[in-house]
Amino acid sequence: RVHGVRKLNAWVVRGNHDDKAVFVAVQSKVYPTQKKDTFSWTSELGVDDIQYLNKLPYSLKLPERFSKNNQPILIVHAGIVPGVDLENQKLEDMTTMRALKKQNDKFIAKEKLKDAIPWASQWNGPYHIYFGHDAKGGLQKFPYATGLDTGCCYGRQLTAAILPEGNIVQVSAKKVYSKP
Repeated sequence: RVHGVRKLNAWVVRGNHDDKAVFVAVQSKVYPTQKKDTFSWTSELGVDDIQYLNKLPYSLKLPERFSKNNQPILIVHAGIVPGVDLENQKLEDMTTMRALKKQNDKFIAKEKLKDAIPWASQWNGPYHIYFGHDAKGGLQKFPYATGLDTGCCYGRQLTAAILPEGNIVQVSAKKVYSKP
């Protein structure tokens, strides 16, 4: 899995599952008998794979040739808190957030939508952000953010944005890979 992505030299951002995979893989090298639950596949990772996952960026600014109407493109796994500079974002928020809650005139990242609003609905640029991590939310289109997680692993659809136009392409999953 990871080796294939490395061979492609693909642009990839780090997400919550990558964080967990690195943790479990390193832990299993130190404590080989420990049970690894749903991350048992990490036992197949070599040192190069673990180092690759550990060095993945939490955000990726795409080259200008991918921008539409001179709006720069940013890729993140989960989200960005509006009003916080990119370099000051909490890494945990960038890999786990789905929503925002207002607190003392500031937004606070939330994992769940309960009593909160989708973070992308409040994002006003300067980047157009493409993100995932919200299969429940499905395809999300906002002026400055597009959510592409449409639950392929749950048997729904795999969604891509073709840049710079931003056209959305979807294909149906061949099967359910994981139960929601």
